[in-house]
Amino acid sequence: MSPEGFYDKKAQIKSLGSRILYHVNQGRIPLGKAVDEQLSEMGIMPNELDYVLLTHLDCDHANGLEAVRDAKHILCAAEELDCARKNSLIRYKKKWWKGVDLHTFEWNGSEGPAKKSFDLFGDGQLR
Repeated sequence: MSPEGFYDKKAQIKSLGSRILYHVNQGRIPLGKAVDEQLSEMGIMPNELDYVLLTHLDCDHANGLEAVRDAKHILCAAEELDCARKNSLIRYKKKWWKGVDLHTFEWNGSEGPAKKSFDLFGDGQLR
């Protein structure tokens, strides 16, 4: 959201597509802490990621997906993607995941405060 690596109000408003979203969801990531920067620091290329799991498609989670677009699997809950497609004028912007090979999953557990969870491998090891 701040392409030059420092807080940039104008760039964030442009990325979010709305002054309202900007006031609700300002992104303040310290220099060197964006996902692509952290992966680079660890010597990991995005195409080496087996999975990227999105809890939801709000800007603070989905804006920047292009940085990991080469991951093997990028997953989001089916009901979240359906909601995002229906509400793309206000809360969501499709451009945040445009060009990303986004796949969906169905909730298969009831853990967590929302009583929804996803067991990635079906063996209880990663929910």
